[in-house]
Amino acid sequence: MSKIAKKGVVIGLIMILFLLVACQPSAKIETTAPETVTETTTSGCTAHWECAEEDYQHFQAENCSWSRPEKCERGCVNSTCRPAEVCTTGFKCIDDFRRGYQKEDCSFLSKIACEWGCDAGKCQEKPTNIFTNATAPKESDTPKYSAIAENQDEEVEEEKTIYTLKIGEQQQIQVNGLPTNVSIHFLEATQVTLKVNGIKSNPIPEQGNTTYENLGATFKVEWILFQSYDGGKQEIGYSVK
Repeated sequence: MSKIAKKGVVIGLIMILFLLVACQPSAKIETTAPETVTETTTSGCTAHWECAEEDYQHFQAENCSWSRPEKCERGCVNSTCRPAEVCTTGFKCIDDFRRGYQKEDCSFLSKIACEWGCDAGKCQEKPTNIFTNATAPKESDTPKYSAIAENQDEEVEEEKTIYTLKIGEQQQIQVNGLPTNVSIHFLEATQVTLKVNGIKSNPIPEQGNTTYENLGATFKVEWILFQSYDGGKQEIGYSVK
């Protein structure tokens, strides 16, 4: 075989080998999707109040910690301190034989006994024909009693103006003909410090009073309403004479 023929055979073999290689299926490349990592986070707690027991409530923060229990003066119901009752002010019968002035917090002031009974907020007059002729006492032995006078004395007090003042509020009232600014400087459950025309008083207890000589007037704290829970009322009733 000539050299040219041999060279042609070699080239033919190379071409066949190339074609065989070219016709091989390409290798399959597998790809793996990256794994999804799910991070679990702590959701925490919903901030709220809750009854710790019958007479206490406590607060849970968003980090699930609890505050120190706070006492509820009227008990804890439905996760909150029971609110104070609100009554219509005025003279009322406390029971069948007592009369008094009821405040907004439903407590009574100026309590008096009604010898012949109490009805519709007034002491009743002495009933007629209460004795028979045989047992009727002498006029000199009959106690001097007048329901009219008793009620009239209380009506004088009923006409007294009682101002309601909330914490954070400033009122302007007339005192002896002068415009006077009144506000609460500091309020607690049992006492209050007033500020009158910028002058602070000493702490005044409920039913206590303080006199401002520059005004020639005495301020009396008729009642204190102090509800320590969130949204509770914090106010006083006062009068001036």
